[in-house]
Amino acid sequence: ISSSVSIVGANNQDTILDGNDYDTVIEVMGSVAVTLERIEIRNGSQAEIDAGRGGGLYVNTPSTVTLRHVIVRQNTAPSGGGIYSKGALILESSKVIGDHARTGGGIISAGGTLRLTDSTVRNNSANVSGATGGGVIIVNGSAWIIRSRIVDNDALAYDGGIYISGAEVVIRASTISGNNSNIGGGIAAEGSASPEFVALLTTTISGNEARGWGGGVSSVSIPLRIQNSTITANSMTGTGTLGEGGGMYVGA
Repeated sequence: ISSSVSIVGANNQDTILDGNDYDTVIEVMGSVAVTLERIEIRNGSQAEIDAGRGGGLYVNTPSTVTLRHVIVRQNTAPSGGGIYSKGALILESSKVIGDHARTGGGIISAGGTLRLTDSTVRNNSANVSGATGGGVIIVNGSAWIIRSRIVDNDALAYDGGIYISGAEVVIRASTISGNNSNIGGGIAAEGSASPEFVALLTTTISGNEARGWGGGVSSVSIPLRIQNSTITANSMTGTGTLGEGGGMYVGA
């Protein structure tokens, strides 16, 4: 797609864009605004290692893409199994479910902006050696996650739920639960310089697991603000140096 357009289906059970495991289902390029509403995007497959970004949806800069009542399901790619975005990505009342990648099973937002509102990222995976970000990866940009659920995602290395690097991220009134990884089961965040930060506001982080450290949250060299939030029933299963912070691990 290289022109501004709205694609509106009847509902996301009956209006299906199926990639048949052949290529990325939708690619958005250029300075355009695209709205996708009441559809399902599924079975996209991008296999090329260098170019393989986004099995279901690829958003290039400076595009703006809004998903409203959309399901992104069972897509695969080396990076961003469900969605890979370098532009502005907005999800409202949408679901990213059962997608898989080497990096970023559900969503990657790289250098752009991401807004999740009343949405769910569930059962996505990045489970090959060194894999990062089972649910969501946010790198060198900004994100707002509002009244959303990041649940039951899995990564072999870093972060089952949300991986954050060099970004400004606000998570409000959301649930991060049942995610699993080696480091940072729920959230793994790292940074190096201002203005990077992570804010957890009225958010619940529960039932996540890390095999190394930071069952609920791992935060290294990035400002972390927690307000009116609950971190409970998270765990870590490692021992020795790989066995710190069932609830939280905070490092310099």
